[in-house]
Amino acid sequence: MNPSMPTFERIVRAAGFRVAIDLVPMVGDPDHNRGDELVQALELAERFPARHHPDLRFPRFALR
Repeated sequence: MNPSMPTFERIVRAAGFRVAIDLVPMVGDPDHNRGDELVQALELAERFPARHHPDLRFPRFALR
Protein backbone atom coordinates (compact mmCIF):
# COMPACT_ATOMS: atom_id res chain seq x y z
CA MET A 1 0.00 0.00 0.00
CA ASN A 2 0.91 3.63 -0.42
CA PRO A 3 -0.63 5.45 2.54
CA SER A 4 -1.20 9.19 2.40
CA MET A 5 1.28 11.29 4.37
CA PRO A 6 -1.16 11.89 7.27
CA THR A 7 -1.88 8.14 7.49
CA PHE A 8 1.82 7.34 7.33
CA GLU A 9 2.52 9.81 10.15
CA ARG A 10 -0.24 8.24 12.30
CA ILE A 11 1.23 4.76 11.72
CA VAL A 12 4.71 5.99 12.63
CA ARG A 13 3.42 7.74 15.80
CA ALA A 14 1.48 4.61 16.80
CA ALA A 15 4.76 2.66 16.55
CA GLY A 16 6.39 5.15 18.93
CA PHE A 17 8.38 7.15 16.41
CA ARG A 18 8.15 10.52 14.71
CA VAL A 19 8.83 11.45 11.11
CA ALA A 20 12.02 13.47 10.60
CA ILE A 21 13.02 14.31 7.06
CA ASP A 22 16.51 15.51 6.21
CA LEU A 23 17.08 16.96 2.76
CA VAL A 24 20.63 16.23 1.71
CA PRO A 25 22.13 17.61 -1.51
CA MET A 26 23.17 14.90 -3.91
CA VAL A 27 26.31 16.75 -4.99
CA GLY A 28 29.15 14.32 -5.36
CA ASP A 29 26.81 11.31 -5.51
CA PRO A 30 28.36 9.07 -8.19
CA ASP A 31 24.93 7.65 -9.08
CA HIS A 32 23.34 11.05 -9.71
CA ASN A 33 24.43 13.37 -12.49
CA ARG A 34 23.26 16.92 -11.67
CA GLY A 35 24.48 18.17 -15.05
CA ASP A 36 21.99 15.95 -16.90
CA GLU A 37 19.20 17.05 -14.58
CA LEU A 38 20.01 20.72 -15.22
CA VAL A 39 20.08 20.19 -18.99
CA GLN A 40 16.66 18.50 -18.84
CA ALA A 41 15.22 21.36 -16.77
CA LEU A 42 16.57 23.96 -19.19
CA GLU A 43 15.22 22.05 -22.20
CA LEU A 44 11.80 21.93 -20.55
CA ALA A 45 11.94 25.66 -19.75
CA GLU A 46 12.61 26.43 -23.43
CA ARG A 47 9.20 24.98 -24.31
CA PHE A 48 7.36 27.67 -22.36
CA PRO A 49 7.03 31.19 -23.75
CA ALA A 50 8.58 34.04 -21.84
CA ARG A 51 6.08 36.27 -20.04
CA HIS A 52 7.43 39.36 -21.74
CA HIS A 53 7.21 38.01 -25.31
CA PRO A 54 5.31 40.61 -27.40
CA ASP A 55 3.26 37.97 -29.30
CA LEU A 56 2.07 36.16 -26.20
CA ARG A 57 -1.74 36.10 -26.10
CA PHE A 58 -2.56 33.43 -23.50
CA PRO A 59 -2.22 33.29 -20.56
CA ARG A 60 -1.93 36.93 -19.59
CA PHE A 61 0.09 37.61 -16.45
CA ALA A 62 0.06 40.81 -14.48
CA LEU A 63 2.91 43.10 -15.42
CA ARG A 64 5.03 44.32 -12.55
